[in-house]
This record gives sequence, structure tokens and C-alpha cells, in this order.
Amino acid sequence: MQLVDTEFLETEGFMLSTGYIKNEDKLRYYLRDKAEAYIKEGHVAVIVKIRDDSIGCINPDGTFSKTATSADRIRLDRGGKAAADFLLAIGARPDSILKRQGLYGGHNGASCAIGSVVDNRLQTSAKNLYVCDSSVLPKSPGLPPVLTIMALARRLGKILP
Repeated sequence: MQLVDTEFLETEGFMLSTGYIKNEDKLRYYLRDKAEAYIKEGHVAVIVKIRDDSIGCINPDGTFSKTATSADRIRLDRGGKAAADFLLAIGARPDSILKRQGLYGGHNGASCAIGSVVDNRLQTSAKNLYVCDSSVLPKSPGLPPVLTIMALARRLGKILP
């Protein structure tokens, strides 16, 4: 992420960032059928990240279920429009703008929220079982949560015996 625009995060629930990836396998994973155009024609990627609704579940067998709500789709659509506006503003031709189909979850959070699944010491109802990742956040941050996770880990390190 070279450029991050958070001006829409609090009001609209999405952020934009530019992205440049040279690894062709990663490009094919993220962009699927659009990867070749990116590789051969030197396209610029604008990534839309949303603060998604906190729904879904983790099943006892380790599988999970998470869907995009209608509000999530509205945030994605608004973010896509803002991304297209950005690309047009920097000189992209309207017919050159490609939209990736499908969803990708990158910074999943809030599936094990503090006060719901873990207490304020990050402990679950199972004795000596703690959780310390983005799943304990009270809501999806809509931004990469690495600094928050580092702070939580430091705090948990002081709590553990």
C-alpha cells in the first residue's frame, strides 16, 4: 500500500489504497482473470477496504461462515465509485478501469470480541485460553490493525503469569 486515503472511513465505512504487486502468483490470486491486464499493461490497483458488519460465526469444527451484508455491499459500491473517480482524476480512460469480482477478507476482526467471547484480560471462558489477534476487536477496524494487535500482545504479555 503506497497511498492510503482514510477520508471516507468514519463517514462511509471504507478506505482506499493504491497497491503495486510484482509477484505474478499473488496477482493471479487477488485479481483472478484481471491479472494479465495488470501485468502486461501496467495498470494501477486501487484497493477498497471496508469496515464490515460484525456478523458470522466460527464453528466447533474450525470452519467459519461470513457473508457480506447489504450494508457491506453498499460500502463496497461507494468505495468502488470513489476508486473509479480517483483513477479518472489521475488520467485513466473510463474503458480501462477493471473491477475485480468477488470478495476477499484481509483483516478479519470482531469474531471473538472483547466483552463477548473474551474478557478484558483477553481470556476465554476456558481457563488459561487467551486470544490476542484482530478477532478480539469490538468491531471491524476497516484499516490494517497491526499496531493495535501489537499493543494488545504487549498488554497480554504483562498479564500472563
